[in-house]
Amino acid sequence: MIFRKLAIILIVIFNSTSFGCLGQAPVSAFSAIDTEGCAPFSVTFINSSVGATSYYWEFGDGTSSINSNPTVTYLTQGLFTVTLIVTDSAGDQDTLVINDFIHVVDDPISDFSAIQLGNCENDNVINFNNESMNASEYLWDFGDGSTVITENPTHTYAEPGSYSVTLIASNAVGCSHVKQIMSIVTIHSLPEVQFSVDQYASCDSNHVYQFTNLTASAVSSFWDFGTGSSSTTISPTNNFSSTGIFDVSLICTNSYGCKDTLTKTDLIENFEEPEIAIYASDFAVCEGDSIVFSDSTNNAVSYYWDLGSGIVDSNSTITKLYLDSGNYVVKLSVTDNNGCIGIDSVLIAVESSPIVDIIPSDSVICSG
Repeated sequence: MIFRKLAIILIVIFNSTSFGCLGQAPVSAFSAIDTEGCAPFSVTFINSSVGATSYYWEFGDGTSSINSNPTVTYLTQGLFTVTLIVTDSAGDQDTLVINDFIHVVDDPISDFSAIQLGNCENDNVINFNNESMNASEYLWDFGDGSTVITENPTHTYAEPGSYSVTLIASNAVGCSHVKQIMSIVTIHSLPEVQFSVDQYASCDSNHVYQFTNLTASAVSSFWDFGTGSSSTTISPTNNFSSTGIFDVSLICTNSYGCKDTLTKTDLIENFEEPEIAIYASDFAVCEGDSIVFSDSTNNAVSYYWDLGSGIVDSNSTITKLYLDSGNYVVKLSVTDNNGCIGIDSVLIAVESSPIVDIIPSDSVICSG
């Protein structure tokens, strides 16, 4: 029988330190929740190193720290390289350098001005000039419930009032600055135009109408009477000089230069006077004769006859018996459905009836 000896050799490799201890080298590692911000920008560093017992930080702004999780405030804008050197209990070290790890930008500065074109509620345009710095995004609040994100907006206000405008300017890293200018825009009300007239209709085309301006805040007025004629008198008179229906407009301007117009349609109506003519069956008769009078006026609603002999009548057609000779003026007054009155008259001549006298040539007459 042959015996063989089995030899087992165990080789162990040790990592020895300068202190004679065995262990793993430290590993430097760190992070931060926020790495971009505006000056002053505070950053808390999160140390995730392994096997280290001491730390040395350089923050790229000339400051350093030996704290495990330091907080640093960057006061100026720029890109900053951060270094962490860690050391373990055996004196072994590891270094982590992250270039441009921290990005600090200048805080935005919000500022603006406004150029106001027009100051009336129906005529205003406001051009806003954005004078902000270090910003890339903008939010405007015009004080009337409307907002926009345009850099240099134009806005129109629908209602009168004094408005404060706010601009929020932001940059790419989320920093913002607010600028509000109180009562930067003032919009004035329009004048409340109103007027009256002494009457609305006439049967006389030459009637002179009196207009009264009731606009309290008016400093100037312009009247348009719908006939091509106009007036700048505060409360003018006007003769429309023809029959028809007319619109009247009044434009008033207040002390702020704001103007408004009131137009009253079909305000004035000048009626035509009734065209009447007396028709008579005869204009010259003898005593004891009758004359028939009549009228054919359109839209007549009432008649008043004066027959010149103390007799009146209200029928459209009448018959008059003349018993006495003489000249008689017959008058007729007709009222139409517009209340306009027309008058006409005719002259009637009544002659005396002839008297016939028979005088015989001889008072004795023989037969045959």
